[in-house]
Amino acid sequence: MRQTVRTTLASLILLLSLAAPAAAAQFEEGADAYEREDYTTALHIWHQLADQGEAAAMYGLAHMYQNVRTIKNIEEALRWYRMAAEQNHAGARNYLRLLCLSAQGRYTLPSSCNGGLGTPNPN
Repeated sequence: MRQTVRTTLASLILLLSLAAPAAAAQFEEGADAYEREDYTTALHIWHQLADQGEAAAMYGLAHMYQNVRTIKNIEEALRWYRMAAEQNHAGARNYLRLLCLSAQGRYTLPSSCNGGLGTPNPN
C-alpha cells in the first residue's frame, strides 16, 4: 500500500511539472502533508487547487476519498475522479472506470458512471 501511494504521488508530481510553478509547489506541500498522514492539511491544500481547476489536485482528492480510512467516501471519490477525467486526466479516467465497475451491485451508481461501464458520462 505504501509503495502504491508513493507511486501515485510521484505520478501526480510528474504531471504537475507541466503546471505553473506556484501550483506545483502548493501541490507538493499537499503531497508532503499526505505522506506525513496530515490529511487535514492535504485536503485543504488540494481543495484550494482543485477549486482553481487543477486536475492533479482533483485526482489527489479522489485518491484520498477512496483510500484514507478516516474520510473514506466512494461517492466523493467518484465525483473528484469524474471532474479530473473531464480535464483529460488519464489516471482519473482509469480509476473512474475501475470504481464504477467495482461498484456494480453494491449501491446505486452515480451519474458519473455511464451504464456501469465506468466511462465518464458525456452529459
